[in-house]
Amino acid sequence: RLAAVMATTHAPPPSSSQLRIEIAPKTIALVLGAVASIWLLGQLTNVLMVITVALILVGTFDPLVGWLERRGLKRGRALVLVFVAATLMLTGVVLLMVPPLASQLIDLIASAPAKRADLIARLNDYAWSKTLVKAIEDIPLENMGAKAGPVVIGYSTRLLTMVGYGISTLFLAIYLLADPVRSKGLL
Repeated sequence: RLAAVMATTHAPPPSSSQLRIEIAPKTIALVLGAVASIWLLGQLTNVLMVITVALILVGTFDPLVGWLERRGLKRGRALVLVFVAATLMLTGVVLLMVPPLASQLIDLIASAPAKRADLIARLNDYAWSKTLVKAIEDIPLENMGAKAGPVVIGYSTRLLTMVGYGISTLFLAIYLLADPVRSKGLL
């Protein structure tokens, strides 16, 4: 017996030194499912955002619509009144904010080279600021208005996309508020 045990413990190792890794099919399926889920979530981000904002609008406006209903307005008219009032308020805020913002931006672009020269003149008095002054001088501010045109066009397409998402969100919220019992069942 001892000889048999000793013979097995001193057996030479196998001639091939390959490392074999086996992965269970269930593990591969789980990894692929996780990757597919993350990809799908990335693709549906905009849709999920529209639905989330619509649900927030529903939660915000539903008490007001209910209050108007209890005061004698039909649900459809209460919805129209609430959304027209909200649209007018949003339009007023945008009209109050955008023109001054655009004016300040135009002034900033026009006065940027003069402001840079003033800053450089102030910083030249200090010995430690030579590299900072060089970096500020290297900033291309000339013809900044002409260079901003393509950038503004790029942002305008993004703005139109956001407006489209906003309109979709608004109509989804109106749909959900129009028949709350059926909408809650759908959700």
